[in-house]
Amino acid sequence: MPDPSQVATTAPAIHPVRRNDDLTPKGHKRPKRQRASRSNEFPHTLSGMRPIEVIRLKPDDVDEKLIRITGSKTESSTRVVPLHPEIKDFPAWLSSGGLETFQSINTDQVGSVRHNFGRLIREKMSDPITDPQKVLYSLRSTFVNAMRRAGADIQVQRAILGHKEAGAIRHYDDGPEFEIKQKWVEATDPRKP
Repeated sequence: MPDPSQVATTAPAIHPVRRNDDLTPKGHKRPKRQRASRSNEFPHTLSGMRPIEVIRLKPDDVDEKLIRITGSKTESSTRVVPLHPEIKDFPAWLSSGGLETFQSINTDQVGSVRHNFGRLIREKMSDPITDPQKVLYSLRSTFVNAMRRAGADIQVQRAILGHKEAGAIRHYDDGPEFEIKQKWVEATDPRKP
């Protein structure tokens, strides 16, 4: 997983590209998909969502406060994640059709995002991340570690990530309230040690 200093250099490389995609080479075959990849990557940094969960989002799944994740890996993966303040423009981007380029792919919908993220961190950044184990999915692990450093307890982390609570208690407990999850999402910054 990228350490905070690597996330600190990766995040600005992703975020500004949403408005000025100077990393897309002229004549690139799929510039729309590459621009969409950059905009898709930043929510991973600040939500802990799985890559496929981001790609499957529909405009109705996101509003100014939250992201509703359904139809994911397991039943416990269905959840509500508070929207981090730094991705407050994500609902508008999604509503404008930002993910349609991936949702139209019939095979590996995450493949081009993974590829473009790998190119960004290994080839395009001024201080590239060359470790082959640092991949798009690593941002999920990085977010978990950032929540832990911020002080979020394991129940909050599980609820945000869509992991099951151990034991019989999961049948009786709905997990932490939205406001508690929101507090910890807002306190989480993967760029800080």
